[in-house]
Amino acid sequence: MSEPNKDKPPNAPPPPPWKSEDWVTFFKAAEPYADKLLQFVRERGVEEQQLAKLGTSHDWRIATISFVFLGALVTAMSWLTAIGRVSGDALLFLVGTITGYIFSMIVKFRY
Repeated sequence: MSEPNKDKPPNAPPPPPWKSEDWVTFFKAAEPYADKLLQFVRERGVEEQQLAKLGTSHDWRIATISFVFLGALVTAMSWLTAIGRVSGDALLFLVGTITGYIFSMIVKFRY
């Protein structure tokens, strides 16, 4: 039987699987899809930025009323804790929950 590697020298590197013309053809074929992907990502970023601006420019009266209500709630719980009607654990739980809510609002409206 004849050996297929008879014509090659023993230390020759293997040929590259793709020639430069193959890469050029591949990139030319993929270029319209890459442009569509970039356009989609660009449009999505603009839409997210507009949505974030809309969220941050919401009516501040609602936020003010919410914060006043939460402040009154914490004040009432603090007073009830001070006179011994509610445990300090309940107050701590309430304050921690409200703090997490406020932080989540800040992070959501920051971007």
